[in-house]
Amino acid sequence: MKKNLNETAKRNILKMKEYEKGNVHFAAKIGISTGKASQLTGSDTTISSTIMNLICECYKISETDLFSKQWKPVHPDNILQDKYYGYFFTTWAKTKPKIDIAEILIKDEHRIDFKINSKKEFDGVITVSDNFITADIHRLSHRNHYQAFFIMPRDPNIKHPKKYYGGLGFLILPTDSELVPVVQRIMLSCVPLCIEDGHEDNEFVRKNLFLEHDNHKSKVEVSDDKEVFYYLRGKLNSRT
Repeated sequence: MKKNLNETAKRNILKMKEYEKGNVHFAAKIGISTGKASQLTGSDTTISSTIMNLICECYKISETDLFSKQWKPVHPDNILQDKYYGYFFTTWAKTKPKIDIAEILIKDEHRIDFKINSKKEFDGVITVSDNFITADIHRLSHRNHYQAFFIMPRDPNIKHPKKYYGGLGFLILPTDSELVPVVQRIMLSCVPLCIEDGHEDNEFVRKNLFLEHDNHKSKVEVSDDKEVFYYLRGKLNSRT
């Protein structure tokens, strides 16, 4: 089924093309030919539901908003802090697992250094969309690529250009990291937390990272992420 593009939708697609620096990169991003991408902003253009879905998915915009609201790219410089701390469990064992710590430095061109317990070093690229912060990382000691990344939902109450303080997401690390190569929860924080036994930060981290040992389909609920965000914001405010 095809739908006529109105002027708002055309302007939005033109801005997306400008953001991608031309038709070629825009077409590659959404997975269509350059010719089809060129036709989208013609004088009398229709768009198929398939291509519309691809655009909306890639640019994190609803079909309604594509036709009615001005699209603006999210600039990571306006969202991210320079440094984060990541907290996650070494194992899903039901005995009290060790909390591991990662230091995440945001560098130029949105590259990151990801260091676990000041020993295991990764680097990679971090990207920000309207809904998620995603980091694609690989081990520095091995130049081949691993399936290693974290996905952080941005709190729905935080709109750019306000900074992202942290939240609850997922982490996948390769087997040679000596961690179980399954999805784990990760808490990202722009303020360091105390994980010594008995400290309130330790208890808060454990409560929010806990997963059922045999549950491989866990997800992060918005309410979970909000609780973490507000806790972190409170810690940040207490330091200023």
